[in-house]
Amino acid sequence: MDEYPKIREILKPLTLYLNEDIIIRLNYLVDFEGIEPKIVARKYLQGLGLIE
Repeated sequence: MDEYPKIREILKPLTLYLNEDIIIRLNYLVDFEGIEPKIVARKYLQGLGLIE
């Protein structure tokens, strides 16, 4: 954050979509369902309409 202070504002909207329960669920998909982290992240962000 010290090196790139603007990143705080860029990432701020994600705090609306990432809380403890959601992170646990996403980690479950990776750790126990065996889904690649990149796929879990992409599907989650697509589901939120943040990426295509």
